[in-house]
Amino acid sequence: MAVPQYLRSVESSRQVEAIEILAEIRRAEYRYNAKAGHFTGELADLSFEDAELLDDPFFAFDIPSATKSTFILRALRNDSKRLKETPAYAITMDHKGNLNRGI
Repeated sequence: MAVPQYLRSVESSRQVEAIEILAEIRRAEYRYNAKAGHFTGELADLSFEDAELLDDPFFAFDIPSATKSTFILRALRNDSKRLKETPAYAITMDHKGNLNRGI
């Protein structure tokens, strides 16, 4: 019984890390918007203090939706690093910082 609890704890920690990265991407979107006057749908357009920020072995990050005034960020759980017991899921964050965790 202790192993499943440990695995849930580890996965929860990974989710927290992914949310922190999404928050940094969100801040970068706002910096980009201040210069360009709109949000971008391309991570390559954004600048980060930590150049390796997006090199996460457990999540892939993208911007599936961006308009002049809104955007959605996504962290998609990497299947190759996911235990079979952990279902596939994504975490999204909108321009206001609202989170959604779904399968």
